[in-house]
Amino acid sequence: MGILELDGGGYYPAHAHPAPELYFVTAGEAEWTVGEETFTARPGVAIYHAAHTPHRMVNKGSETLRAIWFWWAPDGSAEVLSGEVYFTEAPPR
Repeated sequence: MGILELDGGGYYPAHAHPAPELYFVTAGEAEWTVGEETFTARPGVAIYHAAHTPHRMVNKGSETLRAIWFWWAPDGSAEVLSGEVYFTEAPPR
């Protein structure tokens, strides 16, 4: 569990990991991509990322995006929590 803060203009490149993940947006907004779907995430929106599903966030506004994120271990398989995050694209230059 943690908090994501992404400044205005910030970009979190597409990445994936073995643990399923849930984000809950508390402030700001971002263009959010999960797999092949892209949408605008705003406060009050919950976003689910299945295990190994690429996802990215792009803050096109000026306000900081803030979101709480949670990972969990399905069926108590805690090894997914120590799995590597792997990037599926390079950050823009």
